[in-house]
Amino acid sequence: MDSLEPPLISVLMPCHNAAPYVGEAVASVLAQTYPHVQLVIVDDGSTDGSSEILQQLATAHPERITLVYQNRAGPWAARNHALARARQIHRLPRRRRHLGARGAGTSARQP
Repeated sequence: MDSLEPPLISVLMPCHNAAPYVGEAVASVLAQTYPHVQLVIVDDGSTDGSSEILQQLATAHPERITLVYQNRAGPWAARNHALARARQIHRLPRRRRHLGARGAGTSARQP
């Protein structure tokens, strides 16, 4: 990546039987004013029409949406699958002590 190029943000979205909401959720990500966003959606074996909605959205926005299908394996497997497809990975601290009053990504300990 060129140092002058704005960073890409990958948004991971597991989906299982969310037909009433998935279109709005995808639209919310695509409507962000920051243009360099990759949306990775993993359809975790949906049976309610979510797959068809997601396919239409991915076809309409192929440069921004990566759509992956898997047999029902649960939300953690879907997140891991999405993470494997993400082009840009930034991790937040997982330990509770890092979420101190100064905000996420900072240590609660004083220097």
